[in-house]
Amino acid sequence: MTTKTKKPTKKTKKAPKKPKYRLEVEVNGNKFETGAEDMETALSEFVESPEFPLGAKTLAIFRYSDGKIERIKVLHTPEARRLFKIISLKPDALAVYAKKLTEDLA
Repeated sequence: MTTKTKKPTKKTKKAPKKPKYRLEVEVNGNKFETGAEDMETALSEFVESPEFPLGAKTLAIFRYSDGKIERIKVLHTPEARRLFKIISLKPDALAVYAKKLTEDLA
């Protein structure tokens, strides 16, 4: 009578959890990409990053998605300057803009 021995199996690595929301911002020739569980976190990561522009000199292009739907928002230079100034100084304005982007995906 022979007994079977189990071969040691390789443990598979779990894939990193895919973020629910994806945000990509292109302004002044710089590109910023991030993913997060909610849009407010993704926007706050953009504001806190070194790529965050203190002043917009070109169009600002926001590409954002929730995995199913993708939207593109193009902001002209004066509008981008106002938005970047407001969301960098007021956290509640950042939350309002994040809610607006999230509702646009619905």
